[in-house]
Amino acid sequence: MARRDTRKSRTRDRTDATYRYFAVKAAIEGLASSDEMDAGLQLLLGLAVDAMEPAGGVTLFREPGEAFVGRVSAGKPAVLPGTVQVVQGDAYDALVAGRPFVVRRPRLALDAGIVGVPVKGGVAAVPLVFRNELLGAMVLWQRGSGSINDRALEHAGVLAQIAGALIAMEQSGLAARTDELTGVQNYRALAEHLGARARRRQDSPFSVIMLEVDDLRHLNNIHGHQAGNKSLRHVSDILKQNARANDYVTRFGGDEFVILLSGAGKEPALQAASRFKSAISGAPFDLGQTQPSGRLTVSMGVASFPEDGSSPEEVLQKADEAVYKSKMDGKDRITAYTAGMTSMSGEYQGRKILGTVEPVTGLYDKTYMLEQLAFQVRLARHFDRPLSLLVLDVDAMERVNDEYGGSAGDHVLREIALMVVRAHGDASFVCKSQGDEIAVMMPGAFTAEAMQLAERIRGEVESEDFYGEAVKSGAKAQGPVRITVSLGVAGFPQHATSGQDLLLKAQLALERTKQVGGNRCQEYSPDLRAADEPSR
Repeated sequence: MARRDTRKSRTRDRTDATYRYFAVKAAIEGLASSDEMDAGLQLLLGLAVDAMEPAGGVTLFREPGEAFVGRVSAGKPAVLPGTVQVVQGDAYDALVAGRPFVVRRPRLALDAGIVGVPVKGGVAAVPLVFRNELLGAMVLWQRGSGSINDRALEHAGVLAQIAGALIAMEQSGLAARTDELTGVQNYRALAEHLGARARRRQDSPFSVIMLEVDDLRHLNNIHGHQAGNKSLRHVSDILKQNARANDYVTRFGGDEFVILLSGAGKEPALQAASRFKSAISGAPFDLGQTQPSGRLTVSMGVASFPEDGSSPEEVLQKADEAVYKSKMDGKDRITAYTAGMTSMSGEYQGRKILGTVEPVTGLYDKTYMLEQLAFQVRLARHFDRPLSLLVLDVDAMERVNDEYGGSAGDHVLREIALMVVRAHGDASFVCKSQGDEIAVMMPGAFTAEAMQLAERIRGEVESEDFYGEAVKSGAKAQGPVRITVSLGVAGFPQHATSGQDLLLKAQLALERTKQVGGNRCQEYSPDLRAADEPSR
Protein backbone atom coordinates (compact mmCIF):
# COMPACT_ATOMS: atom_id res chain seq x y z
CA MET A 1 0.00 0.00 0.00
CA ALA A 2 2.83 2.38 0.88
CA ARG A 3 4.48 1.52 -2.44
CA ARG A 4 1.28 2.40 -4.34
CA ASP A 5 1.02 5.75 -2.48
CA THR A 6 4.63 6.49 -3.37
CA ARG A 7 3.91 5.79 -7.05
CA LYS A 8 0.90 8.12 -6.92
CA SER A 9 2.98 10.77 -5.22
CA ARG A 10 5.68 10.58 -7.91
CA THR A 11 3.06 10.79 -10.63
CA ARG A 12 1.53 13.82 -8.96
CA ASP A 13 4.98 15.43 -8.62
CA ARG A 14 5.66 14.90 -12.35
CA THR A 15 2.25 16.31 -13.20
CA ASP A 16 2.82 19.38 -11.02
CA ALA A 17 6.28 19.92 -12.48
CA THR A 18 4.91 19.63 -16.01
CA TYR A 19 2.16 22.13 -15.18
CA ARG A 20 4.68 24.59 -13.73
CA TYR A 21 6.88 24.26 -16.79
CA PHE A 22 4.08 24.97 -19.24
CA ALA A 23 2.67 27.74 -17.02
CA VAL A 24 6.00 29.58 -16.96
CA LYS A 25 6.45 28.97 -20.70
CA ALA A 26 2.98 30.43 -21.32
CA ALA A 27 3.81 33.40 -19.11
CA ILE A 28 7.01 34.22 -21.02
CA GLU A 29 5.31 33.84 -24.41
CA GLY A 30 2.39 35.96 -23.24
CA LEU A 31 4.67 38.70 -21.92
CA ALA A 32 6.62 38.77 -25.18
CA SER A 33 3.43 39.44 -27.13
CA SER A 34 2.02 42.06 -24.72
CA ASP A 35 2.72 45.78 -24.88
CA GLU A 36 1.06 46.55 -21.54
CA MET A 37 2.56 45.80 -18.14
CA ASP A 38 -0.84 45.37 -16.46
CA ALA A 39 -1.83 42.76 -19.03
CA GLY A 40 1.40 40.87 -18.30
CA LEU A 41 0.89 41.04 -14.55
CA GLN A 42 -2.68 39.79 -14.92
CA LEU A 43 -1.44 36.85 -16.99
CA LEU A 44 1.10 35.87 -14.30
CA LEU A 45 -1.45 36.30 -11.54
CA GLY A 46 -3.99 34.19 -13.43
CA LEU A 47 -1.49 31.36 -13.80
CA ALA A 48 -0.82 31.44 -10.05
CA VAL A 49 -4.55 31.40 -9.31
CA ASP A 50 -5.14 28.48 -11.72
CA ALA A 51 -2.85 26.26 -9.64
CA MET A 52 -5.08 26.81 -6.57
CA GLU A 53 -8.54 26.60 -8.17
CA PRO A 54 -10.98 27.64 -6.84
CA ALA A 55 -9.12 30.80 -5.88
CA GLY A 56 -8.50 34.46 -6.60
CA GLY A 57 -5.75 37.01 -6.21
CA VAL A 58 -4.44 40.55 -6.61
CA THR A 59 -1.04 41.89 -7.63
CA LEU A 60 -0.05 44.89 -5.53
CA PHE A 61 2.55 47.63 -6.01
CA ARG A 62 4.54 49.08 -3.15
CA GLU A 63 3.51 52.71 -2.81
CA PRO A 64 5.75 55.58 -1.56
CA GLY A 65 3.85 55.56 1.76
CA GLU A 66 5.12 51.99 2.32
CA ALA A 67 1.70 50.33 1.91
CA PHE A 68 1.10 47.72 -0.79
CA VAL A 69 -1.91 48.67 -2.96
CA GLY A 70 -3.67 46.39 -5.48
CA ARG A 71 -3.13 46.95 -9.19
CA VAL A 72 -4.68 43.98 -11.08
CA SER A 73 -6.93 41.09 -10.00
CA ALA A 74 -7.84 37.59 -11.22
CA GLY A 75 -10.07 34.67 -10.23
CA LYS A 76 -13.15 34.73 -8.02
CA PRO A 77 -14.75 36.32 -6.16
CA ALA A 78 -13.95 39.36 -8.28
CA VAL A 79 -12.70 42.42 -6.39
CA LEU A 80 -11.65 45.94 -7.23
CA PRO A 81 -7.83 45.68 -7.05
CA GLY A 82 -7.38 48.92 -5.11
CA THR A 83 -9.49 47.64 -2.20
CA VAL A 84 -6.89 44.97 -1.37
CA GLN A 85 -3.89 46.29 0.55
CA VAL A 86 -1.09 45.12 2.80
CA VAL A 87 -0.39 47.59 5.58
CA GLN A 88 1.63 47.42 8.78
CA GLY A 89 1.31 43.95 10.34
CA ASP A 90 2.66 40.40 10.17
CA ALA A 91 2.23 40.06 6.42
CA TYR A 92 3.91 43.42 5.83
CA ASP A 93 6.87 42.49 8.04
CA ALA A 94 7.31 39.18 6.19
CA LEU A 95 7.23 40.85 2.76
CA VAL A 96 9.76 43.49 3.80
CA ALA A 97 12.03 40.66 4.95
CA GLY A 98 11.62 39.01 1.53
CA ARG A 99 9.56 36.06 2.81
CA PRO A 100 6.07 34.87 1.84
CA PHE A 101 3.32 35.14 4.46
CA VAL A 102 0.84 32.23 4.56
CA VAL A 103 -2.38 31.56 6.47
CA ARG A 104 -3.41 28.06 5.36
CA ARG A 105 -6.81 27.34 6.94
CA PRO A 106 -7.93 29.54 9.81
CA ARG A 107 -9.60 32.89 9.54
CA LEU A 108 -7.19 35.68 8.64
CA ALA A 109 -5.82 37.20 11.82
CA LEU A 110 -6.68 40.83 12.39
CA ASP A 111 -3.04 41.79 12.92
CA ALA A 112 -1.84 40.21 9.66
CA GLY A 113 -2.12 43.55 7.86
CA ILE A 114 -3.91 42.18 4.77
CA VAL A 115 -7.18 44.06 4.16
CA GLY A 116 -9.85 43.70 1.50
CA VAL A 117 -9.55 39.93 0.95
CA PRO A 118 -13.08 38.66 0.22
CA VAL A 119 -12.74 35.18 1.84
CA LYS A 120 -11.97 33.74 5.27
CA GLY A 121 -9.99 30.73 4.07
CA GLY A 122 -6.32 30.32 3.19
CA VAL A 123 -4.38 33.45 2.18
CA ALA A 124 -0.81 33.93 0.98
CA ALA A 125 1.22 37.09 0.32
CA VAL A 126 4.26 36.50 -1.93
CA PRO A 127 6.91 39.26 -2.39
CA LEU A 128 7.76 40.60 -5.84
CA VAL A 129 11.50 41.24 -5.70
CA PHE A 130 14.03 42.19 -8.36
CA ARG A 131 17.73 42.54 -7.52
CA ASN A 132 16.97 42.74 -3.81
CA GLU A 133 14.46 45.57 -4.29
CA LEU A 134 10.93 44.92 -3.00
CA LEU A 135 8.56 46.20 -5.69
CA GLY A 136 5.22 44.68 -4.74
CA ALA A 137 3.37 41.58 -3.64
CA MET A 138 1.06 38.89 -4.98
CA VAL A 139 -1.84 38.14 -2.61
CA LEU A 140 -3.68 34.85 -3.27
CA TRP A 141 -6.71 33.39 -1.53
CA GLN A 142 -8.18 29.89 -1.48
CA ARG A 143 -11.95 29.59 -1.53
CA GLY A 144 -13.92 26.83 0.14
CA SER A 145 -12.55 24.30 2.60
CA GLY A 146 -9.23 23.73 0.80
CA SER A 147 -5.91 25.17 1.88
CA ILE A 148 -2.90 26.60 0.06
CA ASN A 149 -0.44 23.77 -0.43
CA ASP A 150 3.34 23.97 -0.80
CA ARG A 151 3.30 23.17 -4.52
CA ALA A 152 0.91 26.04 -5.29
CA LEU A 153 3.00 28.37 -3.14
CA GLU A 154 6.20 27.32 -4.92
CA HIS A 155 4.54 27.84 -8.28
CA ALA A 156 3.37 31.32 -7.20
CA GLY A 157 6.92 32.15 -6.10
CA VAL A 158 8.32 31.41 -9.58
CA LEU A 159 5.64 33.57 -11.22
CA ALA A 160 6.25 36.32 -8.65
CA GLN A 161 9.92 36.44 -9.67
CA ILE A 162 8.89 37.02 -13.29
CA ALA A 163 6.39 39.67 -12.19
CA GLY A 164 9.08 41.48 -10.18
CA ALA A 165 11.39 41.55 -13.19
CA LEU A 166 8.53 42.83 -15.37
CA ILE A 167 7.78 45.71 -12.98
CA ALA A 168 11.48 46.62 -12.75
CA MET A 169 11.88 46.66 -16.53
CA GLU A 170 8.76 48.76 -16.94
CA GLN A 171 9.90 51.26 -14.33
CA SER A 172 13.38 51.61 -15.83
CA GLY A 173 11.91 51.92 -19.31
CA LEU A 174 9.41 54.50 -18.06
CA ALA A 175 12.24 56.63 -16.71
CA ALA A 176 14.06 56.45 -20.06
CA ARG A 177 10.86 57.38 -21.93
CA THR A 178 9.83 60.27 -19.66
CA ASP A 179 10.76 63.90 -20.26
CA GLU A 180 12.54 65.08 -17.11
CA LEU A 181 11.35 68.68 -17.34
CA THR A 182 7.62 68.16 -17.90
CA GLY A 183 6.94 64.59 -16.72
CA VAL A 184 5.12 63.62 -19.94
CA GLN A 185 6.39 61.02 -22.41
CA ASN A 186 9.42 62.02 -24.48
CA TYR A 187 10.31 61.67 -28.15
CA ARG A 188 11.76 58.19 -27.64
CA ALA A 189 8.48 56.97 -26.18
CA LEU A 190 6.51 58.45 -29.09
CA ALA A 191 8.84 56.89 -31.67
CA GLU A 192 8.58 53.47 -30.00
CA HIS A 193 4.79 53.77 -29.81
CA LEU A 194 4.46 54.75 -33.48
CA GLY A 195 7.02 52.13 -34.50
CA ALA A 196 5.07 49.40 -32.68
CA ARG A 197 1.88 50.58 -34.38
CA ALA A 198 3.56 50.42 -37.79
CA ARG A 199 4.94 46.92 -37.10
CA ARG A 200 1.47 45.71 -36.13
CA ARG A 201 0.11 47.31 -39.34
CA GLN A 202 -2.91 48.62 -37.53
CA ASP A 203 -5.60 50.03 -39.83
CA SER A 204 -7.63 51.84 -37.18
CA PRO A 205 -7.79 55.63 -37.59
CA PHE A 206 -5.82 58.00 -35.40
CA SER A 207 -4.91 61.66 -35.41
CA VAL A 208 -1.91 63.70 -34.35
CA ILE A 209 -2.10 67.13 -32.76
CA MET A 210 1.22 68.94 -32.74
CA LEU A 211 1.57 72.24 -30.91
CA GLU A 212 4.32 74.76 -30.41
CA VAL A 213 4.47 77.35 -27.64
CA ASP A 214 4.39 80.78 -29.26
CA ASP A 215 7.30 83.19 -28.70
CA LEU A 216 9.13 81.03 -26.18
CA ARG A 217 12.38 82.72 -27.18
CA HIS A 218 10.84 86.07 -26.26
CA LEU A 219 9.98 84.73 -22.80
CA ASN A 220 13.52 83.38 -22.37
CA ASN A 221 15.09 86.68 -23.44
CA ILE A 222 13.07 88.73 -20.93
CA HIS A 223 12.90 86.44 -17.91
CA GLY A 224 15.60 83.81 -18.52
CA HIS A 225 15.43 80.13 -19.42
CA GLN A 226 13.88 79.16 -16.10
CA ALA A 227 10.79 81.12 -17.15
CA GLY A 228 10.73 79.22 -20.44
CA ASN A 229 10.94 75.92 -18.55
CA LYS A 230 8.13 77.07 -16.28
CA SER A 231 5.92 77.75 -19.31
CA LEU A 232 6.64 74.29 -20.74
CA ARG A 233 5.67 72.63 -17.46
CA HIS A 234 2.55 74.81 -17.37
CA VAL A 235 1.52 73.70 -20.86
CA SER A 236 2.24 70.01 -20.19
CA ASP A 237 0.14 70.09 -17.01
CA ILE A 238 -2.82 71.51 -18.93
CA LEU A 239 -2.44 68.93 -21.69
CA LYS A 240 -2.46 66.09 -19.15
CA GLN A 241 -5.49 67.51 -17.37
CA ASN A 242 -7.50 67.82 -20.60
CA ALA A 243 -6.40 64.61 -22.36
CA ARG A 244 -8.54 61.49 -22.48
CA ALA A 245 -7.37 58.36 -20.73
CA ASN A 246 -6.11 56.81 -24.00
CA ASP A 247 -4.58 60.00 -25.46
CA TYR A 248 -0.79 59.89 -25.72
CA VAL A 249 0.79 63.21 -24.58
CA THR A 250 4.45 63.68 -25.54
CA ARG A 251 7.03 66.42 -25.45
CA PHE A 252 8.39 66.25 -28.97
CA GLY A 253 11.40 68.41 -28.20
CA GLY A 254 12.18 72.05 -27.47
CA ASP A 255 8.91 74.00 -27.39
CA GLU A 256 6.85 71.35 -29.22
CA PHE A 257 4.35 68.80 -27.90
CA VAL A 258 2.46 65.99 -29.63
CA ILE A 259 -0.87 64.44 -28.64
CA LEU A 260 -1.71 61.14 -30.34
CA LEU A 261 -5.47 60.45 -30.40
CA SER A 262 -6.24 56.77 -31.02
CA GLY A 263 -9.45 56.07 -32.92
CA ALA A 264 -10.09 59.74 -33.70
CA GLY A 265 -10.63 61.17 -37.18
CA LYS A 266 -9.94 64.74 -38.34
CA GLU A 267 -13.07 66.42 -36.96
CA PRO A 268 -12.85 64.97 -33.42
CA ALA A 269 -9.14 65.81 -33.43
CA LEU A 270 -9.87 69.44 -34.38
CA GLN A 271 -12.41 69.63 -31.56
CA ALA A 272 -9.83 68.24 -29.13
CA ALA A 273 -7.23 70.71 -30.40
CA SER A 274 -9.66 73.57 -29.80
CA ARG A 275 -10.23 72.32 -26.26
CA PHE A 276 -6.48 72.16 -25.57
CA LYS A 277 -5.84 75.58 -27.10
CA SER A 278 -8.62 77.28 -25.12
CA ALA A 279 -7.45 75.67 -21.89
CA ILE A 280 -3.87 76.89 -22.41
CA SER A 281 -4.70 80.46 -23.45
CA GLY A 282 -7.39 80.76 -20.74
CA ALA A 283 -5.33 79.44 -17.83
CA PRO A 284 -3.63 82.09 -15.66
CA PHE A 285 0.12 82.28 -16.19
CA ASP A 286 1.95 84.99 -14.25
CA LEU A 287 4.46 85.77 -17.02
CA GLY A 288 1.95 85.66 -19.86
CA GLN A 289 1.30 89.39 -19.82
CA THR A 290 4.85 90.04 -21.04
CA GLN A 291 4.32 87.98 -24.19
CA PRO A 292 3.62 89.82 -27.50
CA SER A 293 -0.04 88.76 -27.38
CA GLY A 294 -0.39 89.56 -23.68
CA ARG A 295 -0.89 85.89 -22.74
CA LEU A 296 0.67 82.47 -23.28
CA THR A 297 -0.56 80.99 -26.57
CA VAL A 298 0.20 78.00 -28.79
CA SER A 299 0.08 77.27 -32.51
CA MET A 300 -1.33 73.87 -33.48
CA GLY A 301 -1.44 71.50 -36.45
CA VAL A 302 -3.67 68.47 -36.97
CA ALA A 303 -3.22 65.50 -39.32
CA SER A 304 -5.01 62.14 -39.48
CA PHE A 305 -4.47 58.57 -40.63
CA PRO A 306 -5.17 57.39 -43.26
CA GLU A 307 -6.36 60.50 -45.09
CA ASP A 308 -3.17 62.57 -44.59
CA GLY A 309 -0.57 59.80 -44.64
CA SER A 310 -0.10 56.10 -45.13
CA SER A 311 2.17 55.61 -42.10
CA PRO A 312 2.46 57.00 -38.57
CA GLU A 313 5.69 58.75 -39.51
CA GLU A 314 4.09 60.48 -42.48
CA VAL A 315 1.10 61.64 -40.42
CA LEU A 316 3.48 63.09 -37.84
CA GLN A 317 5.33 65.01 -40.53
CA LYS A 318 2.06 66.35 -41.96
CA ALA A 319 1.01 67.61 -38.53
CA ASP A 320 4.39 69.34 -38.37
CA GLU A 321 3.63 71.04 -41.71
CA ALA A 322 0.30 72.26 -40.35
CA VAL A 323 2.01 73.78 -37.29
CA TYR A 324 4.31 75.77 -39.56
CA LYS A 325 1.30 77.09 -41.44
CA SER A 326 -0.28 78.22 -38.15
CA LYS A 327 2.93 80.08 -37.24
CA MET A 328 3.20 81.72 -40.65
CA ASP A 329 -0.44 82.83 -40.51
CA GLY A 330 0.05 84.74 -37.27
CA LYS A 331 0.31 82.14 -34.45
CA ASP A 332 -2.31 81.35 -31.78
CA ARG A 333 -4.39 79.21 -34.15
CA ILE A 334 -5.17 75.68 -35.32
CA THR A 335 -4.49 74.43 -38.85
CA ALA A 336 -5.68 71.14 -40.32
CA TYR A 337 -3.23 69.66 -42.79
CA THR A 338 -4.11 69.99 -46.47
CA ALA A 339 -2.09 69.01 -49.53
CA GLY A 340 0.43 71.63 -50.64
CA MET A 341 1.74 72.77 -47.26
CA THR A 342 5.14 71.11 -47.71
CA SER A 343 6.51 73.89 -49.91
CA MET A 344 6.00 76.53 -47.24
CA SER A 345 7.18 74.49 -44.26
CA GLY A 346 10.84 74.55 -45.24
CA GLU A 347 10.91 78.33 -45.35
CA TYR A 348 9.33 78.66 -41.94
CA GLN A 349 11.31 75.85 -40.35
CA GLY A 350 14.60 77.60 -41.07
CA ARG A 351 13.35 80.93 -39.73
CA LYS A 352 11.87 79.25 -36.65
CA ILE A 353 15.22 77.86 -35.56
CA LEU A 354 17.46 80.66 -36.79
CA GLY A 355 15.45 83.83 -37.12
CA THR A 356 17.27 84.41 -40.47
CA VAL A 357 18.67 82.51 -43.44
CA GLU A 358 22.19 82.76 -44.85
CA PRO A 359 22.11 86.06 -46.82
CA VAL A 360 24.27 85.24 -49.88
CA THR A 361 22.63 82.00 -51.01
CA GLY A 362 19.20 82.28 -49.37
CA LEU A 363 19.75 78.80 -47.90
CA TYR A 364 19.40 77.88 -44.23
CA ASP A 365 22.67 78.25 -42.36
CA LYS A 366 24.80 75.85 -40.36
CA THR A 367 22.87 76.26 -37.10
CA TYR A 368 19.68 75.14 -38.77
CA MET A 369 21.52 72.38 -40.64
CA LEU A 370 22.90 70.84 -37.44
CA GLU A 371 19.48 71.00 -35.75
CA GLN A 372 17.76 69.43 -38.76
CA LEU A 373 20.49 66.83 -39.26
CA ALA A 374 20.25 65.68 -35.63
CA PHE A 375 16.47 65.46 -35.97
CA GLN A 376 16.67 63.46 -39.21
CA VAL A 377 19.16 61.02 -37.67
CA ARG A 378 16.71 60.51 -34.79
CA LEU A 379 13.92 59.76 -37.24
CA ALA A 380 16.12 57.44 -39.27
CA ARG A 381 17.19 55.51 -36.18
CA HIS A 382 13.73 55.06 -34.69
CA PHE A 383 11.93 54.31 -37.95
CA ASP A 384 14.77 52.14 -39.28
CA ARG A 385 15.24 54.04 -42.53
CA PRO A 386 18.38 55.29 -44.31
CA LEU A 387 19.64 58.87 -44.39
CA SER A 388 22.27 60.24 -46.75
CA LEU A 389 24.20 63.50 -46.60
CA LEU A 390 25.79 65.14 -49.61
CA VAL A 391 28.32 67.98 -49.15
CA LEU A 392 29.36 70.15 -52.13
CA ASP A 393 32.24 72.62 -52.39
CA VAL A 394 33.05 74.99 -55.25
CA ASP A 395 36.46 74.27 -56.79
CA ALA A 396 38.89 77.21 -56.98
CA MET A 397 36.50 79.86 -55.67
CA GLU A 398 39.49 82.07 -54.78
CA ARG A 399 40.35 82.25 -58.50
CA VAL A 400 36.81 83.35 -59.32
CA ASN A 401 36.95 86.13 -56.71
CA ASP A 402 40.41 87.25 -57.89
CA GLU A 403 39.59 87.32 -61.61
CA TYR A 404 35.97 88.45 -61.55
CA GLY A 405 35.51 90.15 -58.17
CA GLY A 406 33.70 89.26 -54.98
CA SER A 407 30.23 90.00 -56.35
CA ALA A 408 30.85 87.47 -59.12
CA GLY A 409 31.77 84.84 -56.50
CA ASP A 410 28.54 85.53 -54.63
CA HIS A 411 26.57 85.31 -57.87
CA VAL A 412 28.15 81.95 -58.71
CA LEU A 413 27.38 80.57 -55.24
CA ARG A 414 23.75 81.73 -55.47
CA GLU A 415 23.31 80.14 -58.88
CA ILE A 416 24.81 76.84 -57.69
CA ALA A 417 22.55 76.91 -54.63
CA LEU A 418 19.50 77.28 -56.90
CA MET A 419 20.71 74.41 -59.07
CA VAL A 420 21.09 72.18 -56.02
CA VAL A 421 17.62 73.08 -54.72
CA ARG A 422 16.07 72.34 -58.11
CA ALA A 423 17.93 69.04 -58.36
CA HIS A 424 16.94 67.92 -54.86
CA GLY A 425 13.40 69.27 -54.94
CA ASP A 426 13.02 70.35 -51.29
CA ALA A 427 14.71 73.55 -50.08
CA SER A 428 14.17 72.65 -46.42
CA PHE A 429 16.93 70.01 -46.72
CA VAL A 430 19.50 72.16 -48.57
CA CYS A 431 21.75 74.28 -46.31
CA LYS A 432 24.83 76.45 -46.39
CA SER A 433 27.34 74.54 -44.31
CA GLN A 434 30.55 76.58 -44.09
CA GLY A 435 32.69 78.62 -46.48
CA ASP A 436 31.59 77.63 -49.97
CA GLU A 437 30.09 74.30 -48.85
CA ILE A 438 26.46 73.37 -49.45
CA ALA A 439 24.97 70.37 -47.62
CA VAL A 440 22.01 68.30 -48.85
CA MET A 441 20.11 65.96 -46.49
CA MET A 442 18.31 63.05 -48.14
CA PRO A 443 15.94 61.29 -45.68
CA GLY A 444 15.03 57.78 -46.78
CA ALA A 445 17.79 57.66 -49.43
CA PHE A 446 20.66 55.19 -49.60
CA THR A 447 24.11 56.43 -50.60
CA ALA A 448 23.75 55.02 -54.12
CA GLU A 449 20.85 57.41 -54.71
CA ALA A 450 22.82 60.27 -53.15
CA MET A 451 25.77 59.54 -55.45
CA GLN A 452 23.44 59.70 -58.45
CA LEU A 453 22.21 63.13 -57.34
CA ALA A 454 25.80 64.25 -56.71
CA GLU A 455 26.90 63.24 -60.19
CA ARG A 456 23.88 64.98 -61.72
CA ILE A 457 24.67 68.23 -59.89
CA ARG A 458 28.36 67.99 -60.79
CA GLY A 459 27.56 67.55 -64.49
CA GLU A 460 25.05 70.42 -64.55
CA VAL A 461 27.49 72.83 -62.89
CA GLU A 462 30.34 71.83 -65.22
CA SER A 463 28.21 72.44 -68.33
CA GLU A 464 26.84 75.79 -67.13
CA ASP A 465 28.20 79.16 -68.34
CA PHE A 466 27.94 81.56 -65.40
CA TYR A 467 27.50 84.91 -67.19
CA GLY A 468 25.31 87.51 -65.52
CA GLU A 469 26.89 89.65 -62.86
CA ALA A 470 30.34 88.22 -63.49
CA VAL A 471 30.56 90.05 -66.85
CA LYS A 472 28.47 93.10 -65.98
CA SER A 473 30.37 94.00 -62.83
CA GLY A 474 33.47 95.30 -64.60
CA ALA A 475 35.59 92.34 -63.58
CA LYS A 476 39.23 92.06 -64.55
CA ALA A 477 38.49 89.08 -66.80
CA GLN A 478 35.61 89.04 -69.26
CA GLY A 479 33.60 86.19 -70.72
CA PRO A 480 31.80 83.27 -69.13
CA VAL A 481 32.82 81.97 -65.72
CA ARG A 482 33.45 78.23 -65.91
CA ILE A 483 33.00 76.43 -62.59
CA THR A 484 33.39 72.91 -61.26
CA VAL A 485 32.37 71.42 -57.92
CA SER A 486 33.50 68.51 -55.75
CA LEU A 487 31.04 66.41 -53.75
CA GLY A 488 31.30 63.98 -50.84
CA VAL A 489 28.59 61.55 -49.70
CA ALA A 490 28.07 59.61 -46.45
CA GLY A 491 25.16 57.58 -45.11
CA PHE A 492 23.48 56.69 -41.85
CA PRO A 493 23.69 54.11 -40.34
CA GLN A 494 26.37 52.41 -42.44
CA HIS A 495 28.96 55.20 -42.05
CA ALA A 496 27.96 57.25 -39.01
CA THR A 497 26.26 57.08 -35.62
CA SER A 498 25.13 60.71 -35.20
CA GLY A 499 24.42 63.86 -37.17
CA GLN A 500 27.82 65.38 -36.40
CA ASP A 501 29.52 62.12 -37.32
CA LEU A 502 27.60 61.97 -40.60
CA LEU A 503 28.70 65.51 -41.50
CA LEU A 504 32.33 64.67 -40.67
CA LYS A 505 32.29 61.55 -42.86
CA ALA A 506 30.76 63.43 -45.81
CA GLN A 507 33.40 66.18 -45.43
CA LEU A 508 36.18 63.57 -45.36
CA ALA A 509 34.87 62.18 -48.65
CA LEU A 510 34.72 65.72 -50.04
CA GLU A 511 38.28 66.43 -48.95
CA ARG A 512 39.52 63.38 -50.84
CA THR A 513 37.95 64.65 -54.08
CA LYS A 514 39.74 67.99 -53.59
CA GLN A 515 43.05 66.23 -52.99
CA VAL A 516 42.89 64.43 -56.35
CA GLY A 517 41.96 67.48 -58.41
CA GLY A 518 38.27 68.15 -57.78
CA ASN A 519 35.32 68.02 -60.20
CA ARG A 520 34.26 64.56 -59.01
CA CYS A 521 32.08 62.70 -56.47
CA GLN A 522 33.28 60.43 -53.68
CA GLU A 523 31.41 58.20 -51.23
CA TYR A 524 32.91 57.82 -47.76
CA SER A 525 34.70 54.61 -46.84
CA PRO A 526 36.93 53.73 -43.86
CA ASP A 527 39.91 53.69 -46.24
CA LEU A 528 39.62 57.47 -46.60
CA ARG A 529 40.25 58.05 -42.91
CA ALA A 530 43.12 55.57 -42.87
CA ALA A 531 44.73 57.35 -45.82
CA ASP A 532 44.50 60.70 -44.01
CA GLU A 533 46.24 59.45 -40.87
CA PRO A 534 49.93 60.41 -40.66
CA SER A 535 52.41 57.60 -41.13
CA ARG A 536 54.50 56.58 -38.15
